Amino acid sequence: NVNKNYNKINMTGSEIKTMVETLIDDTLDDTIAYQLINNKINEIESERPWRYLITTNTSLTALSSDTYDTAKALPTDCAEIISLFVGDKQYLPLGLEQKEDYKNIAGYYFINGSNFYLSGTVNETKTITITYRKYSAEITSATSPAFPVRSHKMIPFFVASQYYIMDAGEKNMSWHNELYAIGES
Repeated sequence: NVNKNYNKINMTGSEIKTMVETLIDDTLDDTIAYQLINNKINEIESERPWRYLITTNTSLTALSSDTYDTAKALPTDCAEIISLFVGDKQYLPLGLEQKEDYKNIAGYYFINGSNFYLSGTVNETKTITITYRKYSAEITSATSPAFPVRSHKMIPFFVASQYYIMDAGEKNMSWHNELYAIGES
């Protein structure tokens, strides 16, 4: 019975894995199971700007000694910047290839890897406020997905369908005559 113990509000990674195994009628290695679960959660979270993933960071400051080459570290969980303010002034994003063109014009920022750079100069020390969409933490056996609990029960169904496609594909490939003939040579 698939619905046996899964009507609870909040599902842990272990409960999601167990429900997936019930749906596919097979056991999964923990590593594979949590990779599939986290991949599906990442896919769902990247489909739209979920409000629960929006956060603000005010831990950085812009100094009058900063130049357009002064690297500022993005928050480690930053998936996408929504807005960036230096003091009360909003800075706009530009591509890294435009960094040199705008180096003396304040009001822009550029991203390169895990750092960002501000164009122009700041007259005084000001707080940098970054509002961004964050990556959620990876699911483990004891943790739960960050998104609304009423949606937790859908994850095992998505993962089970993904697993079925992978499993059926592997079986079809392993029994395919041409592949069997290649293995014989």
